[in-house]
Amino acid sequence: MPEKAAELPEDVEKWVYKRWRDLFEHPLHSWCTDESAWPQDRDLKLFKHWVEVQCFSDLVASSLLQVA
Repeated sequence: MPEKAAELPEDVEKWVYKRWRDLFEHPLHSWCTDESAWPQDRDLKLFKHWVEVQCFSDLVASSLLQVA
């Protein structure tokens, strides 16, 4: 993430939501390369349910929550 884009939490949120699909599918691909096994309705609502985005002054971290 460019430093300029991470100046405010609102900026981080905009950056993440512009890229949510890639941020969502990258970990899915690392778990299983068979996309037919992925959730079919991969939308922003599911992304928000599965992914927690945290903003730190020097780091932006994203982690997929384990959904049972």
